Amino acid sequence: MNMNKKLISAIILGTIITSLSGCVITDSVNKLLGKSTKISRIPASEGKIKRPIPVAEAQSPAKEVEVFILGKDAVDIGFVKSGTASSTLVSYITPAVTARIVDINAKMGQKVKKGDLLLTLGDFITTEIADKQYETAQKGLELLKTSQFITDYSSVRNIEIATNGVKLAYESYQNAIETKQNAKNLYDEQADSADIADDMAEDMYSHAKSGYSKLQSSIGTLEDKISILENTLETLPTDDPERASIEEALSSLETALETAEGQVDTVKLAMKQAEYGVDQAENGEDLLDAGYESQMTQLDFAIFAAKTSYENAIKQFEVAVNGMDLQKIGLQGQILQAELGVTSAALNSNQKYITSPIEGTVTSVFSTTKEGSLASPGQILMKIENPEKLSIHTSVNFEESSLIAQGDSVEITGIGIKNPVKGEIISVSPSANDTSKKIDIEIEFTNNKEVIPGSLVKVQFSPKTDKVFIPLNSIYTENLNEYVKIVDSENKVVAKEITLGDIIGEFVEVSGLKGNEKIIKSPSASIQEGDKVTESTNK
Repeated sequence: MNMNKKLISAIILGTIITSLSGCVITDSVNKLLGKSTKISRIPASEGKIKRPIPVAEAQSPAKEVEVFILGKDAVDIGFVKSGTASSTLVSYITPAVTARIVDINAKMGQKVKKGDLLLTLGDFITTEIADKQYETAQKGLELLKTSQFITDYSSVRNIEIATNGVKLAYESYQNAIETKQNAKNLYDEQADSADIADDMAEDMYSHAKSGYSKLQSSIGTLEDKISILENTLETLPTDDPERASIEEALSSLETALETAEGQVDTVKLAMKQAEYGVDQAENGEDLLDAGYESQMTQLDFAIFAAKTSYENAIKQFEVAVNGMDLQKIGLQGQILQAELGVTSAALNSNQKYITSPIEGTVTSVFSTTKEGSLASPGQILMKIENPEKLSIHTSVNFEESSLIAQGDSVEITGIGIKNPVKGEIISVSPSANDTSKKIDIEIEFTNNKEVIPGSLVKVQFSPKTDKVFIPLNSIYTENLNEYVKIVDSENKVVAKEITLGDIIGEFVEVSGLKGNEKIIKSPSASIQEGDKVTESTNK
């Protein structure tokens, strides 16, 4: 690509260079191609043109030259390309099923909106089958939704029953625990009463036993006293005055002894009764303990049974909930499939109605598009274009492509376009077109109703760049190098070596200049470095 650029530069500059420096075109071409060749030149010494300098030159007037002031004079590196304007939104209307055209709802030139009915198909087996499939799918979906309602109602009822079961089982479980606690409290009360009764029986037995011991002791004492008195009476004479009192005392003691001996059986009976009471109290405690243990065992079993029932009720509730969820998921899946089936069937059924996919104008109604004719998939029936948004496909060369970028503005002109239309570059290809070897460009613009889709238009590119461009006719070649002649602050000619870049129209990109030089246009061989010059007023 660089070789081609240099070759083009050399060819364009050849004519100018030949007249200015005396070099033939072959010199520059071979230099740019990297070839070594013998250069044919006007006789020169050390690469510069020699000329006789007359003595009177100092008195000759300054030569008039036309200059190009870099950075001040305008540089027009714009360029124009041709292209065809076309709609960015184009739709070719084709049927999705094979059927007959029963109605045409749009005509050539008619404006349509997205979704507007264009054609109606029917009177064919494919459309009838599609209608039946849609009807069947719709009924199937309705049956599934009814089944879902019944299943949901049944599931809710099962959950309510399971919830009540959990509630009742929990109450039974709590009642069993409360019953055990009440039985325990009752046992504690009864145990306290039994302990009191046992203590009382023990006290009664102790009192009876103590009374029996005292009674026996009293009887012994009475017998001892009676024995003493009897012995005393035996020793006393019958006429002893104390005998009467001793006999009286003896009689009293014998009476007391008889009374005491008569009480022995009663006291023995009371003691036995007290002992029996103690046994009864102890037996009562044993029976109470045994009854309590038995009752606790029964109540523990009742609590276990109630707890088990409660846990089972919870499981039944969970089963009911999970069952409802599973049924709901299953039915939802079936309903989703049925809805997809309905949607698919509806799409198939609605394929007989051909609508516009875009907003635009009907620009073509093909000759085969007639009522009663058979239409098949892939057959183009109509063409719809939206003329509001248009695009242009054109191409530029490599040098030009370096000056433009996506987003740059352009102007579109052409036959019938009274006012230039603003456009925007939306894409610049990163590589060359295989056929044209140029860079493809796409431009979009909003139509001002003057541009007809399909018409030939011109695109004006006005690139902005920081690169330095100068007129092509200001360059000359010397010793295989490119130069320009500039006018310095003393109005003298100074040769300045430069490096060429891209050529755009009548201008070429250069480097080696500061940006404020006065460059001589079309420098002739008669104007030499050091010459005094004046700027021409005719530009």
